[in-house]
Amino acid sequence: MLWKCLIVDDDPVQCELLTSYCNKVDAIGSVEMTMSGLDALKRVEAEQFDLMFLDLKMPEISGKEILELLPPNLPVVMVTSDTAFAVESYNYNVVGYVVKPITLGGFLKVIERLKDQLVEPEFIFVKEGTARIKIHFNELLYIKSESNYVAFYTESKRVMSLMRLTDLETQLPGSFLRVHRSFIVNTNFIQHISARELKIKDTVIPISASFREAVSSHFDLS
Repeated sequence: MLWKCLIVDDDPVQCELLTSYCNKVDAIGSVEMTMSGLDALKRVEAEQFDLMFLDLKMPEISGKEILELLPPNLPVVMVTSDTAFAVESYNYNVVGYVVKPITLGGFLKVIERLKDQLVEPEFIFVKEGTARIKIHFNELLYIKSESNYVAFYTESKRVMSLMRLTDLETQLPGSFLRVHRSFIVNTNFIQHISARELKIKDTVIPISASFREAVSSHFDLS
């Protein structure tokens, strides 16, 4: 699974620098940035992130106050010149510390340590109407794009969420594979597969030409 990261820093230069460093890391699939702590909290509520890079000193709300309001399962890397906060920060879900001025070497060292700490998630929360539904990945059969919505199919239910399939890809564990413009499947549930289609339970799912090579390589179908 590729990480989806959020950079929170009121300095636009630091935001751009961190974004450029993130883009050099294969494990990071997408990066968003904001210069507002309040906006960061709104984004975390609306989206699911795997990692946050957080500045300690923010004008509207401090990094420490943000830490107190974040969900406990969101790992945070503190990015600041104030090393005095380092010890206290580990009372929160802080998994790393990058000291300003940021260097590529220092940044990559933190990322390498994180690769052993950040394990694949077991579930995802998706928004259906005004509710948030918890879906366990080991129960999720496949995901289908349906107009402006994405449908999550388990054996017992279907959950519809207003989102794009492309935005979802980086949030999924490695057992999930895109096989069609409209389908992502959980490879653990595939019962039969050929060059043009696969079967999960009683559902036959097409493999489109544009994804055929990737699917063939994944399953060694050549």
